[in-house]
Amino acid sequence: MAPHARIAAALVWLTLAACVEQQPIVTNGRDAGPGLPPAPEVPGDLPPSDPPDCASCNELLTSSLRDGACRGNAKPSSAELLGAYTDCVCRTECTEACALHCGGAPRDSACTACATERCAGVERACREDVKR
Repeated sequence: MAPHARIAAALVWLTLAACVEQQPIVTNGRDAGPGLPPAPEVPGDLPPSDPPDCASCNELLTSSLRDGACRGNAKPSSAELLGAYTDCVCRTECTEACALHCGGAPRDSACTACATERCAGVERACREDVKR
């Protein structure tokens, strides 16, 4: 190896060695640094408890309201039951028949027929949900 190549290799090694701590703290593939700030609050995090005016899945299904389902009232919660119903009716089984309903309009006969036929189990669970 030529002398100038050795010098260049030594400079590269010294440069890299100066950039790396001897015992870095690694978390999830990145240097965590000396002190970590508290984790930021994520929008949409579940509140510690439901507000007193939260609604059951059945209340939301039979009204014009679209949100406010109770999240901590039972297992599965009203929010989980409503999510399962919405997934079935609006995203998987009745997308075309319930397009207007999923957009906010009252449920028409075509949507009702599809939901009753293809989403019977989740619709029944939602209708049986009561606020506890």
